[in-house]
Amino acid sequence: MSIQTQAAFWRKSVCDISLRLEAHIKQTTPDSEDLLRGLRTYSNLLKDIYSQYTLFEVSKAESVMTKIGVLADDLENYNTLRNMTECLMVLFKSGEVITQGAEYSLRVDKASFETQFKKPPKPYFEWLEHFGFGILFYKNSNEVKAYAGSDSIEILYEDCPPLLYAVRYVAENITDEKGKDKLSPVWKAFSFADFEALYGSPETALYDLPQNVLNCAGKSKVYLEQFISTFVGEGKAEINLTLQPYVFPCWNVIFKQGKRNLCKFAVKADCVTTFIPLSYEAAKLVVDESATYTAKIQYNIKRFGCVACGKCANAASITKYEGYNLCRIASGAFGTEYPMIIKIDVDTQSDAESVSSIINKVLLTK
Repeated sequence: MSIQTQAAFWRKSVCDISLRLEAHIKQTTPDSEDLLRGLRTYSNLLKDIYSQYTLFEVSKAESVMTKIGVLADDLENYNTLRNMTECLMVLFKSGEVITQGAEYSLRVDKASFETQFKKPPKPYFEWLEHFGFGILFYKNSNEVKAYAGSDSIEILYEDCPPLLYAVRYVAENITDEKGKDKLSPVWKAFSFADFEALYGSPETALYDLPQNVLNCAGKSKVYLEQFISTFVGEGKAEINLTLQPYVFPCWNVIFKQGKRNLCKFAVKADCVTTFIPLSYEAAKLVVDESATYTAKIQYNIKRFGCVACGKCANAASITKYEGYNLCRIASGAFGTEYPMIIKIDVDTQSDAESVSSIINKVLLTK
């Protein structure tokens, strides 16, 4: 099949250099022009890599469906695409920038590289050359023809030599500590050109979303921003942000009140999908106004009913309310079974208004 959908997620999530970051670098870094030029070039490089996803569709696995709902060859191809940026990250973390006048190169210790990157490097080096990198191999400081007989690697990038300096600077100056989303700032920098961690830990409001999430939402960003401006802020909900990078990648934007999860928005390329699990009381309020909602939401409401969660026998907790099947023990919490859930792609203003109305009803109930 194709990894087009997965590649689009990564392509849309790539960051540009913000004006705030540009000003910070100019104030704090002597070689700011080379650094900014290199960072911008790396951002464009990532967009190019993710756009040319067909290069990485090389799996020889049989195209059969796996237990996780993705074709076996697509799964291998997707992992290969993700390994491309991992290869870049390991090269820059293992390397040392060599400066000769205005030119830069990256000298990488082979043993250190192999300790961190466990895949056969040959195809990844060929892809790097496709994207403009030059790769030379050395043994005891003498150039050799092949990787196998080398003890070090030299990386060149003639189109924009400062890229090598800039990205190595990132590897040295962003600490590799995992945050609440379990993703290290270094990993995010190399995967998304998310260089905001060069600030350290800037103070941000609870309703701030990083650029890569808003970029990814694309044409649906306006609806996500509406939900945030309406329901998040002082005295309202807070945001918990996580990344699901595997198989079907998305950003998960969860609205919380204390320990209570109110709803979740899955952000994919140009798409925002709502997940609003309803308690029994909230579901009754939604049914009462079902005629005012869009057709997609009305379809969801008609599908309310038993999901055989095992919490009761023979659907004993299901009761009829205004002709709809509602579960009396549904908690409205996130879980594996949702007897009553609103799950739609929000792509019109009417969808957004309907979703906002339903979130308000969740807030009115426990």
